[in-house]
Amino acid sequence: GSFFKSSGLYSPQKVFRSIPSDGRYIISFNHYLHFSAHHLSVYERTLRAVRDEVVRLLERNPHGQILLR
Repeated sequence: GSFFKSSGLYSPQKVFRSIPSDGRYIISFNHYLHFSAHHLSVYERTLRAVRDEVVRLLERNPHGQILLR
């Protein structure tokens, strides 16, 4: 397999939960402006969900590094 795997259209929860508990990983997560067409509360809920998944991931794998853009 390739060293680079694009998550495409998967939810942040699915992507973060698929990362193994051991090993060193750098996860780059990009937000795009498609949220601008929705109510602000949708964006806030999404950011909270991402935050919660990042916390869970780092509890499972403290060697993970997150890049949120």
